[in-house]
Amino acid sequence: MVYFLPLLGLISSSFFCQMLFDKEAITVIGGLMGGIYGFIIARMAAAKIATKDTYQPVVFSVTKRETP
Repeated sequence: MVYFLPLLGLISSSFFCQMLFDKEAITVIGGLMGGIYGFIIARMAAAKIATKDTYQPVVFSVTKRETP
């Protein structure tokens, strides 16, 4: 999720800016803005998920190591 959302924002906003405007600079700026917004959304979603107990790792058992 952390890698997917910024990439999705970058590609989709670049695509839409390319379709709406003919200038390459606007497409680049739109792509960067989409990547930044995707990163912000990914951080907010990760912070929300981090507080839930169901997404925390759980240790089921600890085994003793045998020495030869």
